[in-house]
This record gives sequence, structure tokens and C-alpha cells, in this order.
Amino acid sequence: MIATVEAVQAQWDALVDETASQGALLSLHALTVKARAHTVLGQLYPFLSVGRLCFSRCIEFPFYVDVLITPLDALEENYLVDKTVGQGGWADTMPVKRVRGAAAATLLAASLLPVGYEPARPGNADQSRDEFNQVARLFRELTPCSQDH
Repeated sequence: MIATVEAVQAQWDALVDETASQGALLSLHALTVKARAHTVLGQLYPFLSVGRLCFSRCIEFPFYVDVLITPLDALEENYLVDKTVGQGGWADTMPVKRVRGAAAATLLAASLLPVGYEPARPGNADQSRDEFNQVARLFRELTPCSQDH
């Protein structure tokens, strides 16, 4: 478990550094800092995909994502919070709400997850997909998609 916690924290460190060095994306950096500090989201494995901050339940690809946040403006803190649609892939999403402020986006994304949502674990989505899907069914659609990851 220690190795997993260290992997998650190292990934957060890398994302905070990466987004800080991309001065044109101040909203993404603000979001990364706030999400990392959140008690639930900060325990998930973060990664960027097409400018979106995704939160994975596992630390290896293919990842399993239930929620993600998209900065809508480079400088202004306007965000779109999405739930994923399908079995943990992040290509297909359903918008939940547009919000102003990294703190509001972080709180909204975390509020979509059920109580007891566990931290990221070792391995990949294929190794735990059935279990992850059982939890996901509690709060989002599992519409089959042809490209889940």
C-alpha cells in the first residue's frame, strides 16, 4: 500500500510542477493544487487527458475514471465537471455542471462519489473492473461504449 500512496503522491507532484510551468494554463494549475489537497480526490491517481484532469481508481493504464474536470478557460477559473459514461473510460462523459472556481469544481467532483470511495490501488482497470463497476453503478451510468479507454 505504501508504494501505491507514493506513486499517487509522485504523480500529483509531477502534475503540480507540470501545470505550474505552463503559465498559459493558470486555471489548470489552480485546479490541480485544489484537487490534490482534497481528502478524496487527492488519494486518486491523477492524469491529464486532452486538457482534462482525470482521477483514476488504479495507478496503471488502463485507468478507471468516474469523474473528471475540464478547465474551460486558460486564465479564468471556469470548469466543467463530468461523470464518465461506460466502464471507467474517460472518452465518453456526461456533463454535470459548469462552475466557477477551482475549489467549487473540486468539491462538486468529490460530492459525486459515494461515501467510502476508496483511494487508488495497485494494478489497472482490467484487474478490478467488475468491482469498480459495482461501485460506479451506485452513482452513474455504465452504458457500454466501444472505446472505454
